[in-house]
Amino acid sequence: MSAEIKDGQVRPRRTLMSYSLAMALLLSPLASSPANAIDVSAPESDWQESVRAEATSYQELATEIADGALRLIVVTEENNQPETSVLNLKSKAALDYTLRATSSDPDFIAVLVDEKISLIDEPTIGAAAIPAPTTSYTQWNYTAMRLAEIHTSFTGTNVKVAVIDSGVDRENPELNGGQVLDGCDWVTSPTNVCRGTGVLDENGHGTHVAGIIAAKNDGFGVTGVAPGATILPLRVLGADGSGWLSDIAAAIDAYHAASDGQICAVVATAGTTNLGVIDDLVGAAKAAHDRNIWFHVDGAYGLAGLCAPSVRAAFDGVELCDSFIVDPHKWLFAPYDACALVYRNPDIARATHTQHASYLESLHDGAWNPSDYAIQLTRRTRGLPFWFSLAAAGTDAYRDAVEESLTVAQNAAELISAHPRLELLRQPDLSIVAFTRTGWSKDDYQKWSDQLLEDQIGFVTPSSHQGQAILRFAIVNPWTTMADIEVILATL
Repeated sequence: MSAEIKDGQVRPRRTLMSYSLAMALLLSPLASSPANAIDVSAPESDWQESVRAEATSYQELATEIADGALRLIVVTEENNQPETSVLNLKSKAALDYTLRATSSDPDFIAVLVDEKISLIDEPTIGAAAIPAPTTSYTQWNYTAMRLAEIHTSFTGTNVKVAVIDSGVDRENPELNGGQVLDGCDWVTSPTNVCRGTGVLDENGHGTHVAGIIAAKNDGFGVTGVAPGATILPLRVLGADGSGWLSDIAAAIDAYHAASDGQICAVVATAGTTNLGVIDDLVGAAKAAHDRNIWFHVDGAYGLAGLCAPSVRAAFDGVELCDSFIVDPHKWLFAPYDACALVYRNPDIARATHTQHASYLESLHDGAWNPSDYAIQLTRRTRGLPFWFSLAAAGTDAYRDAVEESLTVAQNAAELISAHPRLELLRQPDLSIVAFTRTGWSKDDYQKWSDQLLEDQIGFVTPSSHQGQAILRFAIVNPWTTMADIEVILATL
């Protein structure tokens, strides 16, 4: 929850920082001291406009204290500039004192209720996991990306990537060759102050992300997208995958403020793969653009929801992005590996990705060339089947197909909620329906999934959320009907 306490009332407010977890941010050399956690430089009217209508009661705050999870950010004015301080409250008396003290302070601006956040998607490997031997570049996605070819000229050498996550295990066998630098740890600090180096990872998610980025190309385990890059771990999530939003803001602001280096990009997600959750795109865009940072939206699965008027408002803010990605093969009935990367200013992409070599000069004749706008040089026409589908069916067909998927998802959620042995994990934002089966272990879920596939009834893979085994329907095929869902649920 995020709220504003103003004039004796407590109201939820839209967070100023709502970043995707596990985001990787490209950095140059870094500063050593963190900046303020929350940007409150906007005029008071802007604050008021961001306040939501429904009230948050004093009792709710007191309840959060009882649960051991209330942290307030007090904003005051000093020399015409906002100043912030963080308070961890563990008693109702402390809350009462804070509210009395702030209301009598002539420099008081507002009190923000820090938001407790947690990972949505779980890591597939633990912090200390040792990957199985494999041959380099046999991973399916790396073959599709032609990474072996790319690595002949680019490996990420001299590139520094910050991983804002649960820390990075420096001793992991794929990352123990000097790739992991000394970073910062906000988990061990109660007040947005950097402590430690960030190389402790008690959850595993940050290490997993770091491996995707920079795992060594050593013929063992996996190979990272940029195996020559170095990793800067910025630990903001604890062992249970949870942390405070203000710590994420502190991590970003601390290193963005460096005089000799800048954050390259902030990435928000428009429909997470595991649960279909949509980030606060408006808040993330404002936070990025206020700092002159590139704002990218990862909509690989979920951004196709823009086709559906019923959920269009959930994507407010995507129009503010500098670039976005969407995979037509996931929800727009296109063949496998069709992907669209769209830029607000294509000239920047061209300047970034155009490659120069003597044998390529004949290609640089001023004509439009798709190889100038992405990392790949040679590629097949992956987008052509999608273009044919769009040309043949028209946009109305996409609208109807996505709306049908959303309807099936909502109806499936209702059936699950009414089922005596099933529990709905959360109301679906898009077309992913996550749920659990009472009394089942992780092995039970896997056995059921295997049997379902063997019986040719369906293909529903188990997943996990916050350490709990779950099942999920990912409804992206417009031909999926409620009859299909009912047949599957009957086996549970």
